[in-house]
Amino acid sequence: VRDFVANQQQEERSMRLPQFKIQSAPVPKSLYQEYAATLARLSPVVQVSSSGDSLQVSIADASHYAEFMFVLNSIQGVSDRVIWRAQEICLAGCEGTAAKAVIKGLTESVDVTLRGENDD
Repeated sequence: VRDFVANQQQEERSMRLPQFKIQSAPVPKSLYQEYAATLARLSPVVQVSSSGDSLQVSIADASHYAEFMFVLNSIQGVSDRVIWRAQEICLAGCEGTAAKAVIKGLTESVDVTLRGENDD
């Protein structure tokens, strides 16, 4: 009986708590071109391009690693509403380049549902 009463009280408390739901969406393809153009201006030796659903950042010469890392570190600052994640990072002998990275972005929003005794 005690367990039943405790479970019932727990359910009643949880019905009063808000529910949170996180929704993720990929960055629209058109914005990748804008972000690539912005990032490409940071360093003339770093190549930044968009390929529809990602950013490609690369350098041809290993002596430019500092600039490569500067551009990579600057990606998150391009937009405060986008979360950037590296899909691939290669730092040596990368398919004809000295270093390259493939970065994808997504947006997240939080939906809050307030619940109460009469608000389901």
